[in-house]
Amino acid sequence: MIYGVLINLPGDAFIQYKGEIIMEFIAILFLILFWVFITAMILYYYDLLKMKDEYKKKELIGFDQIFPAILKKIIGEDNQVIAYGVLVGSGILAWLTTLFGGLFNEIHSGSYFFHSSFFMIALFFGYTPLKEIIFEKVSSGIVPEILKKEKAFFYGFGIMLTAANFAAWGVHSDYPENISFFWALINGLVCIILVIVKMIQVDLRPPEEIKPESDVSSELSPDENTQSDE
Repeated sequence: MIYGVLINLPGDAFIQYKGEIIMEFIAILFLILFWVFITAMILYYYDLLKMKDEYKKKELIGFDQIFPAILKKIIGEDNQVIAYGVLVGSGILAWLTTLFGGLFNEIHSGSYFFHSSFFMIALFFGYTPLKEIIFEKVSSGIVPEILKKEKAFFYGFGIMLTAANFAAWGVHSDYPENISFFWALINGLVCIILVIVKMIQVDLRPPEEIKPESDVSSELSPDENTQSDE
């Protein structure tokens, strides 16, 4: 149904393209695994080098520890169900974003804009200010809990957007209007770099930097609460 809306191809061409979409989806799954492996390696060794000056051999070649470590970093220890939901949901959002290119081009992979890192860059700089504004309005409930899962959101969105770009280029390369390899490469690398920077940035951020308004008021002394009431 969604392809009939987002892809402007008639008859047999649409049937052929629909088959390529299935191939694209399979390619995306493999590319997700590839980029998860790359980012997990980078973040694992970054944390290892940051924490220690001397390393055991098992730590340096402990590939069995890398994926549990990255999963723990992304999901965290509290509200894990919400974190998994945000991770998957942000990935689906990124994938749907690329499909919207079909509204303005003959095929969705022909849209350079919807296969760009623009969305990732906008989220990178706009997510925290937006979160602060929402926290001022809503201090409890499911919305603040979802917004707190910043690492899960960025990881899911960035990895999927990168995978979708490379898959679109590879599967639909026969179409003249398809995005180029260099476009997929440059924008994909930008997304991956921003994912890694965001993961490190959130870890370095003091826990009290952003918090719901109710938490701030509860930390005021009795005198300060009295003055604020007056």
